[in-house]
Amino acid sequence: MEPGRRRLSEDLNEGRSAALRTIHQAITESNTRLGNEVTGLPHRGQILLALEAMIQDSERQPVVIAVVSIQVRRVHALATSLGFGASDALAQCMADRLRAYSKANEWGAHIGGAEFVWVAAQAISSSEAEATQQLSSRVQGLRSRLSQVAELQELSVLPDCRFGVSLFPRDSRAGNQLLLAAKAAQQEDGTARGLAGFEHRSQQASIRELHIESALPLALQHDELALVYMPLVELRHDSVLGVEALLRWHSPHLGDVSPAELVPVAERSGLIAEVGRWVLRRALGDLAALRQQSGQALKVFINVSVVQLQISDFKADVAQTLQELALPADCLNIELKEDVAGGVLEACVEQLQAICAMGVGVVLDDFGKGKSGLNRLTQLPLDGVKVDHTVVEDINVPGRHASMTRAAIHLAHELQLTAYADGVETVEQMRHLLDKGCDVIQGWGIGKPMPASDLWAWMQTFARSAKPWRDATHTRGTLLIVDDEASILSALKRLFRREGYLVLTASDGASGLELLKTQPVDVIVSDQRMPEMLGVDFLRQARLLQPDTIRMTLSGFADLQSIIDAVNEGAIYRFLMKPWEDDRLKAHVEEAMAACHLRKENRELQEQVGASNRELAQSNRRLALSLRQQFQRVETLRDGASSAHELLDRLPLSIVGLDAERSVVYINQRAMHCFPHWIPSLGQAAPPELQELLALCLASPKVRAEGIEVEIAGHTRRVQLCEQACEGRGGYLIISPCEDPPGAPV
Repeated sequence: MEPGRRRLSEDLNEGRSAALRTIHQAITESNTRLGNEVTGLPHRGQILLALEAMIQDSERQPVVIAVVSIQVRRVHALATSLGFGASDALAQCMADRLRAYSKANEWGAHIGGAEFVWVAAQAISSSEAEATQQLSSRVQGLRSRLSQVAELQELSVLPDCRFGVSLFPRDSRAGNQLLLAAKAAQQEDGTARGLAGFEHRSQQASIRELHIESALPLALQHDELALVYMPLVELRHDSVLGVEALLRWHSPHLGDVSPAELVPVAERSGLIAEVGRWVLRRALGDLAALRQQSGQALKVFINVSVVQLQISDFKADVAQTLQELALPADCLNIELKEDVAGGVLEACVEQLQAICAMGVGVVLDDFGKGKSGLNRLTQLPLDGVKVDHTVVEDINVPGRHASMTRAAIHLAHELQLTAYADGVETVEQMRHLLDKGCDVIQGWGIGKPMPASDLWAWMQTFARSAKPWRDATHTRGTLLIVDDEASILSALKRLFRREGYLVLTASDGASGLELLKTQPVDVIVSDQRMPEMLGVDFLRQARLLQPDTIRMTLSGFADLQSIIDAVNEGAIYRFLMKPWEDDRLKAHVEEAMAACHLRKENRELQEQVGASNRELAQSNRRLALSLRQQFQRVETLRDGASSAHELLDRLPLSIVGLDAERSVVYINQRAMHCFPHWIPSLGQAAPPELQELLALCLASPKVRAEGIEVEIAGHTRRVQLCEQACEGRGGYLIISPCEDPPGAPV
């Protein structure tokens, strides 16, 4: 290149860099005249110019630049529930925090609505990794600062922020691409994962989300959405309670779109209200047809988004649909996700109470998966909790999951709630849930998701089939014998099989425990001295798997202290010595069987009483909510009547209220002043003078519509009857002061 041309190019580049640095400096000083009108922060165009300036400057001084995309989700929620004043106040609070936190080479921007951006640059002194680590610390501090509770006058608000980060030069060398990468990473953010960094799969997921968002309105128009139904069964009655409606979408262009993809996109785009309304109408329509076909009072369970509750009149949609289909309110149950961000679900309590007062059931879904506290279970108007499948799937393994399931069911019953279990696939899970008192189960082991057209056939098959969680083949009970000597096992098996028991055998403790995981047992007889596991240790673990079993030890060697400890712990019901007497041993086992059956009968009775109490408690809660709403309506009407009376007292007219029996029920202040002789008739039949006025007003339709001038107490007055007067509900006589007496109020 010629020297003159090279100098010209250098001058142009230097001029461009100087111009970009000038723009960067102007934005760094927060030129609010050109910024966002709500917060005064720079807008998208300014932030892109600043990024280009910093990227250009990086040729002179290498830097790492962090671009943080921030979505303050509570901004939209406040705009919906409290108006734009509250949402603008929260946005201003976030802007103030960004300004206060930013140092040199750091600044924030307000892209619009709930979207903010924060940009920071760190010079590379020793290594790029060290500069990146320093920026990471600053970003973590920013997250902590912005996530704190915001005090907006008398309102405390949790901002509920989502963050995504992209880095220059790692993710892109262009400002607009860095912004897009940070936004894509934001969609992957979650409280459990911390800050989400950009990955190329995030960008691919964002592109798919855009396609889903653009295709969803057409899917609603072209009826591409569909519902499948999964049956729910009441364990106690061996009957079908209802079905859960599950949303499906097979797009001609996108393929199968799962609810996990569809629902978040619908929530962000605002289409969740229309999608939810479609699900409600289709599910109740299918339920009406199934109830008519089966003749059973079945229920339907639908999943409802909290965003749907916030942005739509869900109660009105439910009431209208139920009325159109002539369905009772108690046929509908709505399910809410347990892992909704803290405070969001509680913000819908008032609307949930109104829905519950109608008779609609409310169930907390995915229980055990999220982080719900006891306050959520007590504050929300719930009818039941559904234990998540991740807890149910390992219920037959002794330890944490079995204890969690038992605790969740016990907690639900203590709060007078129905206990549901999701993800039930095996007979062992069914039997364990029945043993632990679970009320309702669902899962592929009961019935796979199916279209509405297949439900009636499935119900007929279910009614005819044996229930796998019931063992009715051996009415006398099941006996498990554990002994390491084959001859003893054989002798005991022959002895008790003649008694009509189902006899199971195991040669060691481990085999016995495996049997207990899959087979309900009433009585256990175990040897004490066995290899690898003593009898008392086996019985302790057996107690954890099946607490209602009656456990006995049969041994020729007595470790007295261990036996005493086991008896005291409740692990052993009785200790028997070898060799045994057949009749005496049979008597002990028969006594143990009777005790076990009596315990089961008592538990079944307790479950029946508990179920009745829960139903009664749920009815009482709905009644209390309904009464509270009626009381609020009465108070509103009373306040309105009081305001109306106050307004009537201020009018320059004499007004007398009459009920349907023509008794005087109201006299305003003007009438009391002008006609004090009417005051004693308040609450009694109208005096003759008022009766005559009323007759004159009712003389003809014209007089009734236009009024009539009459002489009252020496003064000419215009008397007019208000509409709906004295026919069914009563009305008002309005007397205009054509001639006011001296001193009459104006």
